[in-house]
Amino acid sequence: MIQFLRVGNILLIIVVLSLIGLSTGNAQPANLSIPILNNGDTVTGQLSGTVTARLYAFNGSAGDTVSIEMTPTDDVIDPFLILFGPRGEVLAQDDDSGEVDTAALIDGFVLPVTGAYFILATDFTYVPIVDDDTQIDTGTYELSIDGITQPAGADALLFFKADLAPGDELTGNITEEEPVFYFVLKGGNTQPVDLTFASEDFDPLLQIFGANGDRIAVNDDDPQSNALDSAVYNLTLPAAEDYLVFATDIDFNDQESFSSGAFTIALRQAG
Repeated sequence: MIQFLRVGNILLIIVVLSLIGLSTGNAQPANLSIPILNNGDTVTGQLSGTVTARLYAFNGSAGDTVSIEMTPTDDVIDPFLILFGPRGEVLAQDDDSGEVDTAALIDGFVLPVTGAYFILATDFTYVPIVDDDTQIDTGTYELSIDGITQPAGADALLFFKADLAPGDELTGNITEEEPVFYFVLKGGNTQPVDLTFASEDFDPLLQIFGANGDRIAVNDDDPQSNALDSAVYNLTLPAAEDYLVFATDIDFNDQESFSSGAFTIALRQAG
């Protein structure tokens, strides 16, 4: 059975954010629609067009030994899995360890803490780098998960999120231990917005996830400048739900190449 991250049945994630002006008093539920997986689930999905990755989530307990497998059901995609922790940690990843040729398998990973975890399901080619005009042929897959124990009070885990509204500008730091920051954009607004993510210390990467976990935007280099900063312009968020942003370094899943440091993220009305 799949549930969705909506008020009343919410996956709440413990995220400690080193942001100026962010306090624990800001913790509130988020109206996300990312699919939640339960123990023993096998779900089907597809990557198609500009949707080159999808995000899933699950609640787990400390000490759970978890296995996650992404198996292609055609010959279009080469599955790749990344497991993220409650504080933005990159905990595990895999390309070709599954039973079926090219299947991705994270096998026997022991969860370090009780809380909420994200699974990025994508193609090996499109882990972080996607051009604005990238179009992927429709490819289908099955995603399965085993070994998780539903923690007590799982629908009320604390979520210390950083909300971004037009006019907001926040500063912070990413670290080797916590390379990904989670931000929430409020939807239901037909006015386009510009999201910028800048750093002098690392090469910024933005990933934005919308309805059903679809990655609706990803950017490495600002298309309007020669800088390495990341930006998504004229972004529309029409659905009456929240959108989740991963803000990180381009090498977030490569510990040897990853760079930490300070950043500034800002959301403004387009134009």
